[in-house]
Amino acid sequence: MRILYLSFFFPPNNTVGAVRVGKNAKYLAELGNELRVIAADGAVSERGDRSLPVEVPPEWVTYTPWWQVNAIGKSLTAGRARRDSSGAPNEGAAKGPAFNNSIDVLPAWLRGAGQLYLSVTNIPDAAVGWRRAAVRAAVRVCERWRPDVIYASGGPWSGLMAAATAARRIGVPWVAELRDPWAENHLYPFMGWRRVVDRWLERRTLSTAAGLVTVSEPMAQGLRRNHAQPVRVVLTGFDRADYPPPDRTDDDGRLHVVYTGQFYGGRCDPTPFFEAIGRLGSDAAKMRVTLFVRDDIPSIQRMVDRAGVGETVSIREPVAYSEALRQQVSADVLLLALQDSAAFDGVYTGKVFEYIGAGRPILAVARDTNVAAELIRSAGLGFASMDPAAIAEWLSEAMRRKVAGGLPAIDPGLVEPYSRLAQARVLEGFLKEIVGSSRTPPCA
Repeated sequence: MRILYLSFFFPPNNTVGAVRVGKNAKYLAELGNELRVIAADGAVSERGDRSLPVEVPPEWVTYTPWWQVNAIGKSLTAGRARRDSSGAPNEGAAKGPAFNNSIDVLPAWLRGAGQLYLSVTNIPDAAVGWRRAAVRAAVRVCERWRPDVIYASGGPWSGLMAAATAARRIGVPWVAELRDPWAENHLYPFMGWRRVVDRWLERRTLSTAAGLVTVSEPMAQGLRRNHAQPVRVVLTGFDRADYPPPDRTDDDGRLHVVYTGQFYGGRCDPTPFFEAIGRLGSDAAKMRVTLFVRDDIPSIQRMVDRAGVGETVSIREPVAYSEALRQQVSADVLLLALQDSAAFDGVYTGKVFEYIGAGRPILAVARDTNVAAELIRSAGLGFASMDPAAIAEWLSEAMRRKVAGGLPAIDPGLVEPYSRLAQARVLEGFLKEIVGSSRTPPCA
């Protein structure tokens, strides 16, 4: 099968979206499919990190230049974004493709203007300046190489709109992957009136798709309610080949808990975990916690200080993806913090699959109804709770087992269904169904 893959994010740019699409491309190719990839050029990750490996033949990938609609806004916020309240650099504020994450550094009287600018110009999103370039590149590639199907991953949603246009011009079916909700996104970044526009754009764009892919069953149910196309769940998964051997040279006998990632400005709140440590009393000395965080470190430090667990918890700067995986496989327990909101119960974070691949027990600060918490419990991968007392009890048992010989690794056979390869097979099967049905996109 020949697959034209459209994604704004793609390796080497180190973003969550790029990891998923890069791995899907890798394993679709390993399954014997031939791919061509259209992606955005430039360091579009938050920190300009271009460390992800490109795991398909480089000649298969076309990186297109794109017009940054938010260039003016980013330049306006960049000066203020360089300083936080302590005068320290704030590296992540304005380097991404949008500046909506840095509006909060503006004076209050300017925030409304910034929100209005985003709502009027970012239609459907900050990657609007990539849409035409992506279509041109897709058509050009297909002049000499005709795909069986176009597969487009979003967000940003500009990539899905580009795929719909390219599919019509080339005359092949296309499939849309929605890693998050579009118009109904619970972290909707625009003014309320814009949602009407985005609902219309979503219906119009996805009505031309032959099929839809998403990342969890609750999100799939939402798509089935709003759209007529067949929907398939393809989990994010993990790539066993990425993980190095564990390094236990610094094992001091204490229970070592590791977190790698970000708390998204406190929306993923680790406070119940910190409070649980406080409940351990003198036993807290039998454990150590290392947080490798991409958030504002002083704000996380204040959480730790409020809980009085500074002697147990140390906060570090974020590390490269390969080092994060080394830290994970070498830990005793992996900490996961998820949003305390029913709106996010159907959202898997890619971090949970990364942790599953590391093979260490997972301690999730999460609602019982969250899909990731349900997976951790049902598959015997660890423990999930938001109750500090219950977390403290689980930690006490983990420390006892550590002293008795160590916490056992997760059975590899137990987690194999969540591997990238297994999930790529699910995706490949769905795409073959679409191609076999000979659906062609109607004119939009």
